[in-house]
Amino acid sequence: MLQESKSWRSIENKDEYEYPGFYEIEMMYHTPDYKAKPFAVKNRVHYMYDDIQLSRSSTQTQLHEVTIDGVITKLHIRRSACEGVKVCSGNECKSYTVSNRQRINRCHIHKNTTPLKQTGHCPVQFVYVRRAEEDGRRWIGVVNEHNHDKPVPHKISTKIQEDIQMSALANIRSTAKDLAKGLGIGYVPSEKSIAAVNIDRIRRERRLGIGSILHQGGKSNANALATIVDFPNIRNKAERSQDMEDKSFSMKVNELMGNYQMEGAEYIFTSTY
Repeated sequence: MLQESKSWRSIENKDEYEYPGFYEIEMMYHTPDYKAKPFAVKNRVHYMYDDIQLSRSSTQTQLHEVTIDGVITKLHIRRSACEGVKVCSGNECKSYTVSNRQRINRCHIHKNTTPLKQTGHCPVQFVYVRRAEEDGRRWIGVVNEHNHDKPVPHKISTKIQEDIQMSALANIRSTAKDLAKGLGIGYVPSEKSIAAVNIDRIRRERRLGIGSILHQGGKSNANALATIVDFPNIRNKAERSQDMEDKSFSMKVNELMGNYQMEGAEYIFTSTY
């Protein structure tokens, strides 16, 4: 499929690379420049592979020489196997299919009464290709056919992750609920990626965005967090209302800021995530 450009199909929407094997399986999906796509992620050159919504086994990447339209081209070809899906184990239930990563059965008929079950081995191999000499081109496709239905999305698209994190970093006063409504983003995340309906996923991206300050080091980053103060009553209340992961994040903030306090600034350290 790689040898002739007539066997390629242009990537027009993100479903085509998030769900490889559920569209034209006889063709390789291709883009001449991954950076030019409206759903491109600035800091992740392999976002098309990262965004695959199906569970994958370990990855193997090999260098190959492939003749494309008569020209010998060196390509990095990454392969990984589809690990199948989980389905509702309720009697004759065929309407609920999710990623292998999901643990809780949220089927509207059988939730809280029956567990999820794995469908087992899937014969599909995902194939992701880029040139050894980077030129922006990407190909994605599959070998074989899926033996299961298309699962519901289980992770937020990387472009939306990036937008949430950047908005949280630009305004650390914004809560997860604010971000879920699109504050500072320009759109409502759940309208672009259904997985963003889960507020816990928004909280996670918010923490990652704000947490990026902590890992950069330097005085300028302390200034970026200058309005976060060492105020025990507020800090303790926040930590009691957060889970252990949130508490660890709070401790990192406090370690960085110490007793720093800015006169006249609002106390913005809040438990309202």
